[in-house]
Amino acid sequence: MDRKKCRRIVKSVSRLLLVQIAEVLEEEITREKKVWVRKWLARRSTHGGSALLLKELYAEDPAEYRACLRMSPECFDTLHDLIANAIQ
Repeated sequence: MDRKKCRRIVKSVSRLLLVQIAEVLEEEITREKKVWVRKWLARRSTHGGSALLLKELYAEDPAEYRACLRMSPECFDTLHDLIANAIQ
């Protein structure tokens, strides 16, 4: 194979690769990104950082409720019932 023919082949392959790379990059740029946010975290802008937080966690995400308070919703309800009269 002579040098000119080799260069033409390399140029053709390079162009094809560049087109493929450009297509992949375009797909990456235009692809809709997934956002992983808990529902109650997404509402912070409207409800504030802590407003209604415990009620929302209680209803929507008991595992996160337990992580925040270090007790189950049932345990909290029991403790609340015990001291409700004293704190009102």
